[in-house]
Amino acid sequence: MNYTMFARDRPTGTKIPKSVVEGFSQSHGFLGIWYKTDSYMGVLLVRYILFSLLFVGTLVGGEADRSIRAFEEKVPQKRKIDTYDFSGDYPELSTVEIDARRKKNVEVLLNGEYPVLEEVVYEGSYGKLVGDLTGYFPRLSSVSIACGSAKMEIDLRGVFEKSCEIYIRGLKEEVVLSLPEGVGLVVHTHNTPGIPVVNRSDLKKKGWFGFTKKTFQNPLAKEAPVVLTIYIETTNGAITLQ
Repeated sequence: MNYTMFARDRPTGTKIPKSVVEGFSQSHGFLGIWYKTDSYMGVLLVRYILFSLLFVGTLVGGEADRSIRAFEEKVPQKRKIDTYDFSGDYPELSTVEIDARRKKNVEVLLNGEYPVLEEVVYEGSYGKLVGDLTGYFPRLSSVSIACGSAKMEIDLRGVFEKSCEIYIRGLKEEVVLSLPEGVGLVVHTHNTPGIPVVNRSDLKKKGWFGFTKKTFQNPLAKEAPVVLTIYIETTNGAITLQ
């Protein structure tokens, strides 16, 4: 007596002996379902076997899971930046006060014209601060920047027409300060012994000593009508002047 096996890898209706069908079923873990018709006894091989599916599903699922993890590791995470943009002309802006203590990565843009701006106050916490003070400041006389553990990159290469005192205070991270030209500069630094002050500018250190406190100045500091006096204090962060 002949039996019929229905499967995707064989043409429908192919005649196969019962012994072959049983051997094939046992060796491949397939489930054989027997049924009876009016003319003959047939066998229907169902290829959805629990053990086979579980085994294949585990392999496929594991490979897919590893592929997803690898993809997630390769895709760079976008860093959110909170920008305080004061670009342009602000003829009536006299004070800028920014409270960014809950922000991680902050950018402050003061690269426009501020004819009456006299004071800038910034208070941050952690992460990174990029401060762009490259605008026109005819009346700016006070800048105060205080952060906890944020790296700070402050660009002061703006146009100052009035002497200004600038206070920068941080704790654990580096402070990088870009200095303007054409004005007098006096920079007082205060940090922990062993933490370097890197001077890449034309400022000269005043005096030979100073383990925690150092003073740098340029030749214009004694004769220029406009002098920027800068105070930088950190605990464990290096200071770079450029």
